[in-house]
Amino acid sequence: MITLKQKKMKKIHAYIVFLFAIVMSGCQEDEYTPPNEVTDVSWYMSEELVEDTLRVSLNDFMSFMDLSQGEESHEWIIDKGNQYLSGNFFGSDSLHLFVNEKLDTLSNEQTIHVLFNNAGLNNVRLHNTYKDSVSYNGATPFPSESSQGSDLWTIDTTFLVKVYDNIYPIIEIQQEGKTILKVDENEFPSSDSIANWPIVEVESGDALTYIDRTVKGEPSKRIWVASAQGNIESIDEQSTQIIYSGIGKTVAAGRLILSREDPLPKATVVKQIPLRVSIVKSTKPFEISGDVSLVDNLTLSFNVTGIVEDIPTEEKDNFVVHVTNAEAGFDSEIAVSAVSFDNSTISLTLESQVYNTDVITLSYIGGNVLGDSERTLASFAATDVKIEEGVNLIASTWAGFEDVNTNQRAAFAAGYWVGVSNDSYVFYQRDESMKFEGTASMKYSSGATGITDVRTLQGVKMGTFNIPAGTYTFSTMVYLEPGNTMTTLRWTPANYAGTVFNLDIDISGVTRGQWEEVSGEIDLDAPLEGNDRWDFKVVPAINPADAIDQVFYMDNYSVVVLEKRP
Repeated sequence: MITLKQKKMKKIHAYIVFLFAIVMSGCQEDEYTPPNEVTDVSWYMSEELVEDTLRVSLNDFMSFMDLSQGEESHEWIIDKGNQYLSGNFFGSDSLHLFVNEKLDTLSNEQTIHVLFNNAGLNNVRLHNTYKDSVSYNGATPFPSESSQGSDLWTIDTTFLVKVYDNIYPIIEIQQEGKTILKVDENEFPSSDSIANWPIVEVESGDALTYIDRTVKGEPSKRIWVASAQGNIESIDEQSTQIIYSGIGKTVAAGRLILSREDPLPKATVVKQIPLRVSIVKSTKPFEISGDVSLVDNLTLSFNVTGIVEDIPTEEKDNFVVHVTNAEAGFDSEIAVSAVSFDNSTISLTLESQVYNTDVITLSYIGGNVLGDSERTLASFAATDVKIEEGVNLIASTWAGFEDVNTNQRAAFAAGYWVGVSNDSYVFYQRDESMKFEGTASMKYSSGATGITDVRTLQGVKMGTFNIPAGTYTFSTMVYLEPGNTMTTLRWTPANYAGTVFNLDIDISGVTRGQWEEVSGEIDLDAPLEGNDRWDFKVVPAINPADAIDQVFYMDNYSVVVLEKRP
């Protein structure tokens, strides 16, 4: 069986043999011999550079080859604490058994194998001297230049090596905000001693908080594995709550798996959590928890403070869904056709569709929703249903001015255009210093004279999103600089086959100096498609004529379907 390190060593030896063969192939007696001695500067490392830095795990090795020719002297220098290895070792061996005890920090060998024992940034220095001036012209630039010292020229190059420490997990478990267990970095409990682990009582439906406090090793991935609600759950979070259920059970608290993955040096560590969890009956009320959400046009859902064990079919009649829609003149209750549950979540299926323009409330008159610990769900009064705004129909990169165009006439943003102007002043420009989300926003600045002319930012890419005819909510985030006195922002379609309109949004009440969302309703009687545009305009006629620099930023355009109730 060949281990990873064996494969690595064989690969290194293969390179050495290959390079030696290339050199020897040019040394036949009948070949031309140049009149002058060949001088060259070159080297090879067994690992690839990443941003001018080599990477290796602690207690692992890396090989360096000096392929230079014609040097007068040659030496490698490594940091104190790191060690040179002899060349006759395999990955299955303990590398420390092959330390060359005759060498300290300096070696005159052409090829060296360095065992890195120091975590953090380390140096491997190559110092060669030559009779004539030389330079290194490799594909990867190094800060190495020839410099004359006495009668010789010197190449002095230092390779930066980041050595990743071993991963030492630190785990903290909390119950109701109090730490009940901490497993330090040098503790590695064995599941063989599980019978001796302490036991913590957790009421059914309650949670323990698992926290990863790891400092060393720079893991790039984390997995919590825990027995909760009768299942094994894997969660990749630095801190997470694990809810327990199953009255009468005693289960192991689980384990934490930390790993480093490509392009970092690979490593994986598993640490057991030396704790058992005894699940007991809950003494807390069994009631609604958090918001009621509209999952889709026919489904509501909400969470409860415990685990649901049974809901009789007839229980659906004890839930009251009230819907109003002033514009449609609708004010009525909608019956629940079915009730289902999954652990702590209850879902209600409605007999008829609701819309995102409706105002919906849910109440429960009480009945026989059965939970763990022999509890029944408490009644609750009319509660507002949270309705998400829906899916944005335009791409986030265009909506957020993320992509760059180097042309000033495009306001430096891909998919936009301001065109040719006789003014040297830049009214619109993509800006990375101020953004609500992502990397950039769009900045408008009127200049010191204030708003004197209509200034248009053409949204030339809007038609590529092929927005069908219909009713929509258009929104954007705006940041008005303190002192801005503007009152109205305007958007309008252009090159549009339908009825052209202006969407004027009042910003007089928007707080200056912070990001706020503004929105308006748009009715498209034809699709926005092809070469259609969505233009933004700053218009003097609908804003104050104050002679000040009016500055604001926009980010995150959004177009969401507005569902009209028939």
